[in-house]
Amino acid sequence: MPAPLSNSEFLTQLSNLFASRQAKGSVFITQKRLTYQAPTAEGDAEMAEAEGSGAGHAEGEADEDEREWPCLIRATDGQSKSTTKIKISTIVQPQDYTTFSTAYGNLLKASMSSLRKKRKAKGAAKSKAKAKDAAGKATQHTLEAKDEGC
Repeated sequence: MPAPLSNSEFLTQLSNLFASRQAKGSVFITQKRLTYQAPTAEGDAEMAEAEGSGAGHAEGEADEDEREWPCLIRATDGQSKSTTKIKISTIVQPQDYTTFSTAYGNLLKASMSSLRKKRKAKGAAKSKAKAKDAAGKATQHTLEAKDEGC
């Protein structure tokens, strides 16, 4: 995957990706917490060691829970061929997440407007109506039986 984009570049390219796939196609978005350290001079990414991982050390566990992690967001167009597949990603730092999520949410709302509503099968809608009607009649018969018994 190519190097992560800046947050604004990611939103711009994601908007273009939604526009290109609007008529037909899918856009896959994944979002997860980033827990590894930045690559070192050797080029290998090292896993972050949990501080206070010793047995019975409650302070380290509290620090681990309170720590704020960056968020990795990836998007792809879902093409199976790797030569034409579009892949973009960004890393959102905790202090930037509020402003990013606002812009990201607005972009998603604007892009989701072209989705088609799910169509219900006519038979399924009729069977639901019949079941609802039958349940209402059964309740009515029960109430009438109680009234007659009093």
